[in-house]
Amino acid sequence: MNDPSLESRYRAALALTEYIAGARKNKGLWEAVYRTARVEADAVVRASALAGAPTGPRHLLVLSEDWCGDAVNAVPVVARLADEVPDLDLRVLARDEKGQALEKDERYKEVRRWYARDRGRTVVREMVELLERVPR
Repeated sequence: MNDPSLESRYRAALALTEYIAGARKNKGLWEAVYRTARVEADAVVRASALAGAPTGPRHLLVLSEDWCGDAVNAVPVVARLADEVPDLDLRVLARDEKGQALEKDERYKEVRRWYARDRGRTVVREMVELLERVPR
């Protein structure tokens, strides 16, 4: 079995809107989180300052599944960051074909509440910090 390069996987991945359109699980939640996602101005300014790198545009490849509650809360917010930042593009690739069921235990509910309160701010801050560390 050939292991495709990251570049070929990226090219085969979907824009978030395409990924959401094909979602079988949590489609309404994906749409709602993406529709209402906001990124703090400071994060946009910091990430935008990284645009125009000699290496070219930055590509974010997200491995996700539509059933994943963590992803439904974080990925749309990071996608909004990519929407607002020049030279930053995000695509989503299905993590697995089986879509293993997520157990809805108490820990899951607690994590879900945290994500709902945080609204992706922590993920965006960490993504910008990661982008700032990558050589230009």
